[in-house]
Amino acid sequence: LGIEHIPARSPQAKGRIERSYLTLQERLTVELRLAGASTCEEANAVLQRFIESYNQKFAVPPADPESAFRPIPFHLRLDHIFCWKEYRTLNPGYTLQYKGETYRVVPAKNAPDIPLRSVVEVHQLAGGNLSVAWRGYIYDLEPIATGSTKPTKTNTAPPAERSPKEKANATPPHRPAPDHPWRKSWASRRAYSATAGAKATIPVSETSKP
Repeated sequence: LGIEHIPARSPQAKGRIERSYLTLQERLTVELRLAGASTCEEANAVLQRFIESYNQKFAVPPADPESAFRPIPFHLRLDHIFCWKEYRTLNPGYTLQYKGETYRVVPAKNAPDIPLRSVVEVHQLAGGNLSVAWRGYIYDLEPIATGSTKPTKTNTAPPAERSPKEKANATPPHRPAPDHPWRKSWASRRAYSATAGAKATIPVSETSKP
């Protein structure tokens, strides 16, 4: 707003205002007690009368009657200056998170697009409206519904629950044939192994020796 603060760093420079504070602290409580004010409304009425009488006794006309307040620059928006501000990072899809909700930045007319992953300033105005400020430009925010839709009811029966083993391996397990040796008893398997070993043994003739 262009307001410059000039502090008074000595009691001598603040003598007049300190005397005023002392008068108010000592006299105002007495005025309220004499008036019998016991509620906030009664105290405000007494305070209004006290201000008028106090100014008549102690007010001093200024040396320069012209107001020292300057007009507000046209490019300043007071509602975006006197508001709650927080910083957020712009995510893909022009979205950001604020107080547990997801919002999308609405492109503004005659304003540049905000690059992704840029840090923007979220403004929460006095009325509760939200907007985004970036490099002097103001963008509106619109909420994005994140609630999931309810599933529709159908007459079809739910699918049968699959076992954890079937879920881990989608392909059906291999089942051996009914005449497979694994399906026979241990004695039969030993006999089968002995027979197969005998068939696999080929005697070596004398003529085949080197």
